[in-house]
Amino acid sequence: MRKGVAALVLAVTGTLIPTVAHAGAYSPDPSYQANAIVRDAKFANGAIYLGGEFTSMRPAGADLGTNEVTRNHAAAIDAGTGALLPWNPNVNGTVYSLVVDGGTVYLAGQFTSVNGVARKNLAAVDATTGAVKSWSPKSSGAVRVIVMGPNGNLFIGGGFGTVSGLTRNRLAEVTPSGSVTSWSVNVSQVTGFACPPRCPPVVFTIDFSSDGKTVYFGGHFGLVNGVPRNEVAAVPIADGSTVLAWDPDVYADANCPLCTTNETSRVYHLIITSTKAYMCGGFWKVYHGTRRAYNVLVTNLTTGEPDPVYSAGNDGDTPGCALRGNVLYFGGHFNYVGKICSQNPGGGATKCTVDNSTTRHHVAAVDATTGAVLAWDANANSNHGIWSIETGPNGQMAFTGYFTRIGGYKQQMIAKYSDSHLI
Repeated sequence: MRKGVAALVLAVTGTLIPTVAHAGAYSPDPSYQANAIVRDAKFANGAIYLGGEFTSMRPAGADLGTNEVTRNHAAAIDAGTGALLPWNPNVNGTVYSLVVDGGTVYLAGQFTSVNGVARKNLAAVDATTGAVKSWSPKSSGAVRVIVMGPNGNLFIGGGFGTVSGLTRNRLAEVTPSGSVTSWSVNVSQVTGFACPPRCPPVVFTIDFSSDGKTVYFGGHFGLVNGVPRNEVAAVPIADGSTVLAWDPDVYADANCPLCTTNETSRVYHLIITSTKAYMCGGFWKVYHGTRRAYNVLVTNLTTGEPDPVYSAGNDGDTPGCALRGNVLYFGGHFNYVGKICSQNPGGGATKCTVDNSTTRHHVAAVDATTGAVLAWDANANSNHGIWSIETGPNGQMAFTGYFTRIGGYKQQMIAKYSDSHLI
């Protein structure tokens, strides 16, 4: 055990387990760890609710297999202390996304039961006890994202074709009572191509305009209601049959000259502000093939044209991003971050390398306006690194994914940060 043992936390098993105080400039707060990938995290009710592929949790600093506590695909830790909470929905498959609404946690993923109760890829549980609630729409395929809409309904996206027996191609709206609304958007793929570049359609991310009138969504697809839209699109919340003019057109043909594999072009996460759309994913060519942007893109909300000021890209897929004030944090499978491979490149080169960019292993922070790389350098390990990034109250953040070390400390799959160790 490293120097700096600060406290003893009473685990839910009733065992006193030591936790480790972290003191580095970029170090996470001590918290329970997960034994496998954490796909999503949400702050609510003084907790951080987690979903993913894990089956157990263990204390900060503990090696894999030490003091493990069973938590199948969903768990919660105290947002302050990092201690494991009793909440235990016991899901029998992957939880890709979750959202908390007061005393209810909605789960989305690829599973068939929650706490022994039959549920097909969607479920609602009590936020304190984990008891299964009556809400039970059923999707025909995996649900990759669930969000609470400004109208109080749940919006879901994924690879499904039906929800509760109704045709809903990759997007749907469900009420808190479990009914599927009439709102319907047909997200599909251009035919006649191999995979890649045109793979089965899927929606990974959903966000809303600040006035609550527009639904923005991203993933991997080529058509929306029959209208060409590559990887991102926008429709009115009142009428899903209308496709809005906003069109960043995130797409590159196969055989990308700078890629080791054919690009499938994916948008994993969207952040919509009052004036801009921030998106991160796996892509390199945008805006009708006229611009390049490696894995991070910022556009206006009118046409989708890349922002003329922002300049920061990176050299690998980027599933997670979040705004904290005027700082954009992003994470994924990259090692170099810089202007050279951004939407507003600073030279003739077209890929970030050690020679022309700033080294940032799998997680970085940049100025959200200019893209200038900031000093914060948490340095997550593993090839895939960060999957999701979430902001919380009092300046907190949570980083989840595939890593086993971050900020110089052993902290597997989930790292929570307090304001003092961020930027």
